[in-house]
Amino acid sequence: MRIPFAVLIAFSSLSLHADQAPAEVDGALRARVNEFFTMQLNHQFRQAEALVAEDTKDFYYEAKKPNFKSFRIDGIEYSSDLQTAVVTIRGKNDVLFAGAGIVEMDFAERSKWKIENGKWCWYFDKDSLLNTPFGRVKAAPSDGAKPPSDGAGPVSPLGPFRSPSAAALRGGAVQVDRAQIQLDAGNPQPAVINLKNNLPGPVNLTVIDPPQGLKISIARPELAAGEATQVTIMPDPNATDRPTTVLLRAQPVNQIISIAIAWAPGPVSPLGPFRSPSAAELRGGAVQVDRAQIQLDDGNPQPAVINLKNILPGPVYLSVVELPPGLKVSIARPELAIGEATQVTIMPDPVAINRPATLRLLAQPGNQIISIAIAWPPGPVSPLGPSSAAELRAVEVDRAQIQLDDGNPQPVVINLKNILRGPVYLSVVETPRGLKISIARPNLAIGESTQVTVTPDPVEINRPSTLRLLAQPVGQIISIAITWAP
Repeated sequence: MRIPFAVLIAFSSLSLHADQAPAEVDGALRARVNEFFTMQLNHQFRQAEALVAEDTKDFYYEAKKPNFKSFRIDGIEYSSDLQTAVVTIRGKNDVLFAGAGIVEMDFAERSKWKIENGKWCWYFDKDSLLNTPFGRVKAAPSDGAKPPSDGAGPVSPLGPFRSPSAAALRGGAVQVDRAQIQLDAGNPQPAVINLKNNLPGPVNLTVIDPPQGLKISIARPELAAGEATQVTIMPDPNATDRPTTVLLRAQPVNQIISIAIAWAPGPVSPLGPFRSPSAAELRGGAVQVDRAQIQLDDGNPQPAVINLKNILPGPVYLSVVELPPGLKVSIARPELAIGEATQVTIMPDPVAINRPATLRLLAQPGNQIISIAIAWPPGPVSPLGPSSAAELRAVEVDRAQIQLDDGNPQPVVINLKNILRGPVYLSVVETPRGLKISIARPNLAIGESTQVTVTPDPVEINRPSTLRLLAQPVGQIISIAITWAP
């Protein structure tokens, strides 16, 4: 079985940041990390074996190797005895997107290191695979006996897995003691937020796009079940920025924690003073939009402009939620003071095959989602022939549910047919872990058919309940329910 080189693992508690470690210790680790990842960058995988811990060599041989274009060390956290460390690297790699081709993207990866025979070595803790955010999975007995089951059947060698209740997820993985802080750039004192992991398994905390003008540190990013940590936010007295929000992400449940920032009165920003909006004001939305739909034409790519105005009694920050391939989007002024307006310009990419049906913007604070529908005119969107955006249902499917059996992993075939008067492009929306999916022919001309083959991965612990396909250019979502054999 081939295991991805970069995996989500649960790290042990760490207590020292890089600036707290002795210079010789930190320098030795950085040299080994740079040497190891430079070899990965140059595809010198055999030479890099010398920097792999003895108990991890078998894993390293089997692991899928990374393929990135650049990297840098972004952070290091040491254990209290300076014998182990977690290193975060950031860099760029090429990712292949259906319909968009190869796109250069940023990535972040955390790796574990320990001292072995006096030298820092990269290692992987196999036991951490048993840790999930919803508790620790019990491994199957070493004598081959089946683990206790509730009748659902063993889904992997790790034993049965139970997801948390919907109520538990609604409560959030991480509990925060307050959702707003006040800072003073004229008297820069730290504000401390307390967070606690409410899940029965580990959680990892990160800052999403740290805003300029703030210094943010997380005392313990990796939290075991029930553990707590503190996030310290400090204004930078030399910066002119006055960000209004800090966003944290709790993985692997992808919980977004939004911390609103109020600033003490003073001429430190052109946005002016901030006061928290009332619940009634937030219900009305932070931003007013002049229209909720635009029309684009990739045969004649002209920009469409949307006007937005801040109607809150304080500043608002605008951003794009997951920029869809096929569009070029720019926000003239992302930071809006009270009553200020801005423009969002949307331009079709004439070389892209995608025709997204929606663009979403996020207004903070208040987490307002602004959804802009996109209509496309009839026209030659591909060499296969003309299409019409007036028809919302592009593809006909022979069934909406399939049954899989990870104990006997046999492929299941779904038949699809293009019923538009023009071409259709099919892709998988976020391939769920635990499935192998192939589309025989993604590009369908008028009246053509294809098959989607779905096979369970017997070595995966996941049992996804839904597969979603996307049919463009009309943005049809085809949802296939999945049941699993006992």
